[in-house]
Amino acid sequence: MSDATKVHRAMGDDSRSHIVDVLRATPEPMGIRDIADAVGLHVSTVRGHLEVLHDAGLVTSERVVTDAPGRPPLAWTTTPAATTSADGGYRLLAEILLSQLVDRPASPLESGRRWGAHLIDAPRPGTVVSDSDAVERVVALLDRLGFAPSREDDTVLLRRCPFADLARGHEDLICQTHLGIVRGALDALGSTTTADAMVPFVEPSLCTVRLSTS
Repeated sequence: MSDATKVHRAMGDDSRSHIVDVLRATPEPMGIRDIADAVGLHVSTVRGHLEVLHDAGLVTSERVVTDAPGRPPLAWTTTPAATTSADGGYRLLAEILLSQLVDRPASPLESGRRWGAHLIDAPRPGTVVSDSDAVERVVALLDRLGFAPSREDDTVLLRRCPFADLARGHEDLICQTHLGIVRGALDALGSTTTADAMVPFVEPSLCTVRLSTS
């Protein structure tokens, strides 16, 4: 898995994004219990999220020397990559586009579907995700990717395309890739909701994705 994919998968989870936000806002490294208190999660859950973030290169840890007996505890802080992770969007898009040419060549829509399935955190086996929750998770993923999304009934509004300059005049390539990401993420979540179509540039800074539920 590429570094860009790891970053986007890591930041595609609301809890992990919250942890990064808390660490960014704190000038000193934080202990795991302090992080857990700040985000309202159990310590063991936070530990798992930190492992994912660490693997993506977004956080780092150091041992804090104290007078207490036993092994010094870890304190966590963000890395420079966490503050520039939005730039990974272009790297990710480049990887998707290159995969259409080199790695299992496919259409933009199909390549997007494959990557959408990778970027979303799929549910554990036996876990049922409601259609509403699935859409919310996909909207959260789109937010992490920089689209400033919101939902109105059966439409997802994308108020900021991070690749607008590239997309204009190349909608069949860029926009279809983005539609594929939405479809692939919904499929991976086992949702009966589908993304029927993307309408690019309804307004200068607005694209829409139309949803339907079978």
